[in-house]
Amino acid sequence: MVKMKVGDKNGTSQKKHWELEDKKLLSLLMGRKGGKTTIKIIDTLLRKPCNANQLSDLIHVDYNTVTFHLKILLEHRYVERIQFGKTSIFHPSDKLIKSYDEYLIIKDIIEKE
Repeated sequence: MVKMKVGDKNGTSQKKHWELEDKKLLSLLMGRKGGKTTIKIIDTLLRKPCNANQLSDLIHVDYNTVTFHLKILLEHRYVERIQFGKTSIFHPSDKLIKSYDEYLIIKDIIEKE
């Protein structure tokens, strides 16, 4: 298993990835085959709210794949949806924003694999 250290400026270890508080986020991103796609979606939504078609175009992933990942993120309350008629706009939830530092740690681990 990969060890991720979070430390002060001297590099002293404070937490390892299995010590993170948001176990659900850890599981969604590291415990699934599609974790990298989910990260692309989260990164895009952190920059700006989008609908599923926009996400698909921006990250170059099939629309059905994007909607699959959005459904999972909605179920776990990391993303929220605002409905405008027939259009759904997705944006990061407060839960994701509160876990942002841990999200970056998990993302770093996955990108180094």
